[in-house]
Amino acid sequence: MGLNIYLIFAFGLLLNLGFCDTGILIPINIKDQPDPNILSLYRMEVEVLVDNQFASVKVLEIFENHTNREIEGQYLFAIPEKANISDFAVWDSGIRIPGVILEKRRARELYEEITRERIDPGLLEQASEEVINVFSTKIFPIPPYGTKRIELTYNQELDVSDSMSYFSFPLKPTRYQAQNASSFKVKFKIKNQCPIKDFIIHSKNINPTFITNTSHQIAGIFEAENFSLNEDFSFEYSLDVKDFFLNFLTYRKVDLSDEPIPLFTDIKKKDKDGYFQAQAIFNLKRDKSKIPYQGQYFCCLIHPYL
Repeated sequence: MGLNIYLIFAFGLLLNLGFCDTGILIPINIKDQPDPNILSLYRMEVEVLVDNQFASVKVLEIFENHTNREIEGQYLFAIPEKANISDFAVWDSGIRIPGVILEKRRARELYEEITRERIDPGLLEQASEEVINVFSTKIFPIPPYGTKRIELTYNQELDVSDSMSYFSFPLKPTRYQAQNASSFKVKFKIKNQCPIKDFIIHSKNINPTFITNTSHQIAGIFEAENFSLNEDFSFEYSLDVKDFFLNFLTYRKVDLSDEPIPLFTDIKKKDKDGYFQAQAIFNLKRDKSKIPYQGQYFCCLIHPYL
C-alpha cells in the first residue's frame, strides 16, 4: 500500500457523553492517559458555521511529540448526541489521508495489517460500549520530536424551542485534566433567513472580535496563545419569527462521471436520486383560554424525489 490509502473508521452510538473528553491524544505505547510532557496540543482551530439551524463544525488539531521515540497514539473525540461525523483525516509526511467507513472488526484487522507496513491508517471506531458518539482512532506513527495533524468535521441540526436556539462545542474536560493549546482559534458564523436577536456567548474566557453583527448574520473570531481549554465554547440566540416561516431546499447530486454525454441525449437520465427538505418555524399567538400552550415549533422533513 502507498500513502494514498484511505483512513479506516467505524463508529456507533453511546449512552453518556460524560465518559470522554474532546480531541485528546493518549500515548498508548507509553501510558494510558494524556501527558503534555509526551504529547502536547500545539495548535487547535475550531470553525463553526450555523446556516438556517444546520451547524457544520470543522476541527483542526496538531499534536507535538516531545520524546525521541516513535509513538502510537489513541485519539478520542466526543461529539453531540445528534451530530454525525462527515469528514475525518490525518496528515502523514505532508499528505492528507481521508477516511472511509468500515465495520469495526474489519477496520481493526486492516489496522493491524497496515501498521505492520508502518503506514498510518487512522482507525476510527466506537471508544466504548458504554458511550455514544465518542470516537476513537489509532494514530501511528507519531515521529520523534515531530507533529501529527488531525482534521475532523461533524454536522448537527440545532433545535428551536420557544424561539431560542443553543450551540455548544465541548472543550471542558470530563475525565482527564484540561488541555493547554499553544495556539487556539475559534471562528463562528450564524446566518438565518429569520432575523436573529439576543445573541449571547456563555464562555467567560472566549471574548471574540465581531466581524459581522446584523439581524441576519453574526460572525466573530477569537485567538489566543497558551490557552487553557477549561470551558466549553457555547452560545445561544433567538429567532424573531412573527407568525410563520417556511424554508424549502432541494438537492440532487451532480453526476461527476467522465463519460461524455452524446448530443441530443436526455440528460435527466444521468441524474441521481435527490432530496428535498422543508423547514418550518411557527410562532403561535392565540387565546390562552382556548389553547393552553403557546410557543414556537421547529420541524424538518427530508424526502427523496425522482
